[in-house]
Amino acid sequence: DDHHQQTPEARDQDPSPPLLPPGPSPSPRSSPESSSASTSSSGQRRDLYEFVAFVCWYILLLLCCVVPTLCAYRRRMNAERRMRDAALSTPELGALGLGGVGVGIGGGVGVGGGGG
Repeated sequence: DDHHQQTPEARDQDPSPPLLPPGPSPSPRSSPESSSASTSSSGQRRDLYEFVAFVCWYILLLLCCVVPTLCAYRRRMNAERRMRDAALSTPELGALGLGGVGVGIGGGVGVGGGGG
């Protein structure tokens, strides 16, 4: 009769699987094979999330840094071209051969008119 009783240590080492309570069968997620599959699936989801976050960060960088810089450069080039064209279209400046050098936005180069 004593050989049927187990010590607590022997019960912990019992190779037989524990009995499941009656009810619905366990979900496939509880098996070791599918838990590794769900781990790799969650890893893939995390990789996808990180990729989307990287793409969004890159788009934000382009919109907030690169595009304004390019727009400012284009505005500056257009302004310089307009000043150069305005200087070349003015007969006095064209005759002096300045070609827009030293012409500010106001166009105030003191040619002619001693105004005093």
